Amino acid sequence: MSLDVELEEVALTKELHRKQIALGKLRLQVAHLRHIRLASLRDCLVCEADLCVDATDSVVTPDDHTFLLPEPQKTQVDWCPPTLPLSVNEDASTSVHFAAMAGANTQAVLEVEIAAVGDSFEC
Repeated sequence: MSLDVELEEVALTKELHRKQIALGKLRLQVAHLRHIRLASLRDCLVCEADLCVDATDSVVTPDDHTFLLPEPQKTQVDWCPPTLPLSVNEDASTSVHFAAMAGANTQAVLEVEIAAVGDSFEC
């Protein structure tokens, strides 16, 4: 790689880091404002209940009621991108060899043979 390319990579990495920090700060602000809005809406509903305010005279809108609903719990599917299913080769065999670790005088060799059996795997 040339020096210009390396300098450009460093500059882009720094810019990405700055943007990630800014995004984190914005998310924190949004969470804080959401907390304030939730507390204010709950206080408003309590006051309206105490004053026996009719639903037609309420200052709480349907959007506010929707905002008060708890957020659905995220699952792993929500956080992970979709992947293509892998085809299973029943005769698959994998060997992994590790070179000697830094500072060690021994060489580690790991051999793993995986044979697919139905829905489970045997090692």
